[in-house]
Amino acid sequence: MLVVTRTRTVITAFTLVSVLALGACSDDDPEPKFAPTPSTSAPTEESTSPVASMGPVEAFVAWVDARNGALATGDTADAEALSAATCKTCRNSLDPIREIYEKGGHYETDGWTVVASKVISESDDSAKVSAGLKYAAGRTVPEAGAEPVTYEVERHIVQVKLTKEDDQWRVKFLGYLS
Repeated sequence: MLVVTRTRTVITAFTLVSVLALGACSDDDPEPKFAPTPSTSAPTEESTSPVASMGPVEAFVAWVDARNGALATGDTADAEALSAATCKTCRNSLDPIREIYEKGGHYETDGWTVVASKVISESDDSAKVSAGLKYAAGRTVPEAGAEPVTYEVERHIVQVKLTKEDDQWRVKFLGYLS
C-alpha cells in the first residue's frame, strides 16, 4: 500500500504543479466557489441527440459517469467517446482501468461524484469548468490473484477544459487544483 500511496502522491503533486504552471499563464484567477451540479435527466422524445444538447458541465458529468462505468466493467469506450482525441489527461485516467482489467484485476468502488461545478468561461468551441470531485473509498485488485489495495475517500478540486467537436462538448484536459 505504501507504493500506491507514494505513487498517487507523486502523480497528484506533478499534476498540481503542472496545473498551477498553466494557470500562471492565464489572466483568469481560479474561483473556488461552486454552484450545485445541475441534475441530468433522461432525454425526451423530442431530442434527437441528448449528447449534442449537453452544455460543458453536463458533458463533464457524463464523462465522469462513463469513467465510473469503466471502473465497473473495464470498457472505456463511452468515456473515450466523450474525450477529445488530444486529451492526454483523459488517457492517463482511462488507460490504467483498461490495463487492470486486461491483467484480470478489477475495481470495487462507486468511483467519482461531481459534488459541485461551475462554468468559468465559455465560447463557441471551448469552455472551462471548475468542479469539486469526491472519490469514493474502495479497493483495487491490480491483477488476477493479487491482494487488493484499499483506499479512503478523497476530495479534489479540478479544472476541466472542454472543446466542441462535431457539435458535442468533449473533455480536453483535466487538471487538479487540490
